[in-house]
Amino acid sequence: MTDTSGLSVHVIDSVCGTSAQGIRVSLYYKENTIDEKYTLLVEDETNADGRVDQLAPDGTLAPGTYKIRFHCLEYFSKQSMTCFYPFCDVVFSVGSYFSHFHIPLILSPFGYTTYKGV
Repeated sequence: MTDTSGLSVHVIDSVCGTSAQGIRVSLYYKENTIDEKYTLLVEDETNADGRVDQLAPDGTLAPGTYKIRFHCLEYFSKQSMTCFYPFCDVVFSVGSYFSHFHIPLILSPFGYTTYKGV
């Protein structure tokens, strides 16, 4: 039986046309809607397929606001490339339901796009 809960990410390097291995990914949680303070929950790094298969601590996310930070400058610096965005923050909210969230990031040194995958 496949576990369908959790949070996964996938990063594609659109310059090389390949999966982006070795990007540090940080997950943060915001306690409330009043202040802007986020708490770091976990950090991981994309594998050879450009993925982190389970970023959610214990495979679950409580309702609230989350931020995923993709550390792009580190990745492009290793390739001796300049980068306009040192990191990409993707902010999303989880309601009272929770199953599985997949967040792909298509990345280049001067742009990125993301969406809610399946």
